[in-house]
Amino acid sequence: MASTRRLAFFTIALLLTSIPSVLFADFLWRIGYTIPKGILLVLFILLIGNVSWGATHAIVGFALRRLNLRSGRIEASIEDNTPDEGPLPSVAIAMPVYNEDTVRVMAGLRSMYLSLEKTGKLESFDFFILSDTTDEEKWVKEEYLWSLLCRKMRAATRIHYRRRKKNTDKKAGNLLEFCQDWGRRYRYMITLDADSLMSGEDIVKLVQIMERNPKVGICQTAPRVVFGESFWGRLQQFSNRFYGPVFMAGLNSWQQADGNYWGHNAIIRMGPFMDYCALPDLPGREPFGGKILSHDFVEAALMRRAGYEVWLAGEYEVPTRRDHGHRRACQARSKVVPRKSSACMASFLKRAHASEPHSSGQRDHGLRGLLALAALPDLRRDIGVQQRTESR
Repeated sequence: MASTRRLAFFTIALLLTSIPSVLFADFLWRIGYTIPKGILLVLFILLIGNVSWGATHAIVGFALRRLNLRSGRIEASIEDNTPDEGPLPSVAIAMPVYNEDTVRVMAGLRSMYLSLEKTGKLESFDFFILSDTTDEEKWVKEEYLWSLLCRKMRAATRIHYRRRKKNTDKKAGNLLEFCQDWGRRYRYMITLDADSLMSGEDIVKLVQIMERNPKVGICQTAPRVVFGESFWGRLQQFSNRFYGPVFMAGLNSWQQADGNYWGHNAIIRMGPFMDYCALPDLPGREPFGGKILSHDFVEAALMRRAGYEVWLAGEYEVPTRRDHGHRRACQARSKVVPRKSSACMASFLKRAHASEPHSSGQRDHGLRGLLALAALPDLRRDIGVQQRTESR
């Protein structure tokens, strides 16, 4: 079934790419080919292919939503009105933070805690604030507000705080150390961003999905941008709400169990993640070796190689505030692109040619991740647009 979906999807994308490419090639033939025009044709095919790929997501997603087709969606596995199955297994909700707005972080945690409490399933969940904060004032504020939150909520045994003295391997290292210290105590881990806000009902549904589907290793939710303040933030928020659900439906239609992991707002089966998803160091010196910075893509591929499925639960949208987070991500990427792209390229090629089987879906995710890194000028433009807008 998944192969049929993929064949139909890629056929549509190929048709949308081929027709304008053939017309443009015919136009160039009529006016006379030259080497620069040949280069122009190659660039045109690459660009129109990327546009056609996105358009196919929209076309397929719109059709699926309009016809209300539910097959091929992981969320359907818990929609059979089965009675309450009793207590849930132990789940860790991990939120890595790094020099964040502490008040907002604690407010988000409080909201999620209260929302989970209303579901009656709170006893199965523990919250962990995993701090890599380097700003001493924010570090002190984190500890003070955490202790205050625990006292007010009477949640000292449910909400935990840990700060690392050394930020080894950044976010990936932060989560790795947590898994090494605490991972065996929990069946699942839900990873959040500092600006994530997930409802208790959706958290419980994610756990139920994992319980119903023992071969699912990672279940990723869809982000929903909220509270945009800058012009760029509002623009992203509008586009996310306007065509995000349609795009997610189209994305899920072809990737199925070969989904991707975006590093946050996802639930992970802890055992396989710890056993099979440890990131290797690439051979050689930086920037062509060393640590893999795009850890989420690689972790999803390693999970698939171990025989577990990676799904997108596109109907569960997690509100996330992306004004400052997006700019910070753009700045980080613009600084590490040479190292990041080489690490992704090396890991992608190694996985693509390794003896162990890898799905075509994971190879496609890796390839498109590499192509996204080629958009460095756009990232720098994003930073400039936000800075100019916010300075007015």
